[in-house]
Amino acid sequence: MNNLEKTNDSYNLLIKQISSAVSDAKKQIATTINNALVETYWNIGKHIVEFEQQGNARAKYGDKLLVNLSKDLTTLLGKGFSKSNLFNMRLFYTRFPIFQAVPGKLSWTLLAEIIRIDDELERNFYLAETVNENWSSRQLIQQKERGLFMQLALSKNNAGDNPPIGIILAKEKDEVMVQYAMYGNNNNLFVSKYQMYLPDVEDLRKLLYKKINL
Repeated sequence: MNNLEKTNDSYNLLIKQISSAVSDAKKQIATTINNALVETYWNIGKHIVEFEQQGNARAKYGDKLLVNLSKDLTTLLGKGFSKSNLFNMRLFYTRFPIFQAVPGKLSWTLLAEIIRIDDELERNFYLAETVNENWSSRQLIQQKERGLFMQLALSKNNAGDNPPIGIILAKEKDEVMVQYAMYGNNNNLFVSKYQMYLPDVEDLRKLLYKKINL
């Protein structure tokens, strides 16, 4: 290798090092901004809830509080304070009254999707999966739209056992339901045959809590 080639290799390495440094810095800045934004929104939610808990203030402003806040804050501070966003901030605080319990990895967009889930079990499931699987906002929304937050396949392998039954916890019309699906079985074989062996819904819920370790 001649001197020119060595110089080119060194120069290309320099370009790579600088690019990597800039990229890392951008990621760090984005993380810092997101963490500050999430904490700010949590504090805003806290202030709103504490204001509403004052008897006189609640009676005076009532249901129009968020409407008035949205109008006045937008005039004073600019965008980002729509009624729906203020509602999410208030909800954020009620879901996480202790800020240290908020996963630091999650963006406000992801948190806003998660906190709107009413069922605590389902909410905790999506929270854990979003963190563990590093879901994007789009992936999280897709999973929510599917309405499926847990699938447990229960099967028996040993000779003489009944055919396997799949148990699916799904979300329909804002209520958790259990579906029993029989795989590869005759259509004339009814789930009722297995009813006495099927686990209780609450047992499954406890299993999910154990699974996500929350």
